[in-house]
Amino acid sequence: MKKILKLAVAITMLIAMVALSAVALTACDKQPEYNYLEQDTTFTITEFTLGALLGDSLNLAESLLDPSQSYIKLNQDGTCQVKIAFTEELISFVNFMAGDMAMGNEEIESFSYQYLEVLFPGFDLTDVSGSLALIENSLGLRIAGLDDGNPEYENLKQQIESGNGITELSLPEGLALELNSVYSVKELHSEYSGDYTAVYIGGYDSSYNQEPYLIFTMYTNEDNQSCLKARFEILGGDVDSIAY
Repeated sequence: MKKILKLAVAITMLIAMVALSAVALTACDKQPEYNYLEQDTTFTITEFTLGALLGDSLNLAESLLDPSQSYIKLNQDGTCQVKIAFTEELISFVNFMAGDMAMGNEEIESFSYQYLEVLFPGFDLTDVSGSLALIENSLGLRIAGLDDGNPEYENLKQQIESGNGITELSLPEGLALELNSVYSVKELHSEYSGDYTAVYIGGYDSSYNQEPYLIFTMYTNEDNQSCLKARFEILGGDVDSIAY
């Protein structure tokens, strides 16, 4: 259960950094020029590693993510969507392993204090639905599957808000992280690698006073397919995707 929790924390941190970058850029004094793709383009995630936590050899895109539902979509109007969907097999495995495991309220409060309240100011364990709505309304980040009326979610919410800990855990089907944000494309030059195309999720501030946390390099592979690649040094993570 601790490994699954660590994985959830890492993925949440990655998506949170993307969302927070979009919020930060809305406060820039300058209004930079934005460049977008000429047509809506969807990139399927082919590689997703978190070396600092899980080792470089574990490709989450192959083992834990639903490839048909995990993608990065860049639209011609400058909006973008990022979706990280977990496989039914993973959800079933977690439910099998954690169904009878207990998590005390002290552990829950510690997790909230270290991660949730830091990444999402205003998160309140006594109002789970309100806290999730706060995240979605302010950052564009939604956790699909944790919806009011869903039996698994309602049971989990009641246990968390009661302050008595979690005695029974059952994750809902269709669990996924969904981010709605903006992006921009910028042609850059490196003295080491030459000219390249960057995609900034969260926008682009030409003054460099504010920069997005998530920056992809866009390139064309040997099969003439458009690709996106990003590296997250803080978590030793890599994300690769191919347009389809």
